[in-house]
Amino acid sequence: MDVLLSILEGFRNPDAHRRELLLHQKFLIFGICGEIRSSIIRYRSKMETSEDYYPRIESVQDSIGNTWTHEGPGTGKALFTNNKLRPGDIINFIVTARDPLGESVEIAVMKPFDILIQIRSLRKYHGESSGIDDSIGFFYEVSPPKNDKS
Repeated sequence: MDVLLSILEGFRNPDAHRRELLLHQKFLIFGICGEIRSSIIRYRSKMETSEDYYPRIESVQDSIGNTWTHEGPGTGKALFTNNKLRPGDIINFIVTARDPLGESVEIAVMKPFDILIQIRSLRKYHGESSGIDDSIGFFYEVSPPKNDKS
């Protein structure tokens, strides 16, 4: 772990060094981060809980600055963002999810009045009775469209 972290430290803050990371450097960083996350999941799985058998959402970040992490302060299955949106606004999400068995997971995004992100493995059994393994809701206040009477 120390070796991996020391390699990552060499890449920290490329803006301060006035250089863009090269593509192979970015892939190296993604690979090292994946190894670290896998090590954490293997460690957690040694605790022999049913939660560690099923895939888990580790973090979700939206494009307007909100971040939810599995072990962050006040963690639950929802993040109330206090952001106001209008119809037509576009939000992008970065979802980090891992399966302790290393299998593929499916990600679904549902959007009634909130954004619900769900994952599930391709296995027969799932962590929740609804047929998914994990989910997190991002809640936004949606205002009506602006009335542009000029």
